[in-house]
Amino acid sequence: MRIGMIGLGKMGANMTHRLIDKGHEVVGHDLGPGGTPPEPSSTP
Repeated sequence: MRIGMIGLGKMGANMTHRLIDKGHEVVGHDLGPGGTPPEPSSTP
């Protein structure tokens, strides 16, 4: 499943990492500095 995440602060980054760990493809966007970019996901 492809999922878009807006906001990669502490909570958004944790949610993104969990989604990637479960095999989802995640695209992230953060409006402000200081966001934690997720590790790149592999496309199945």
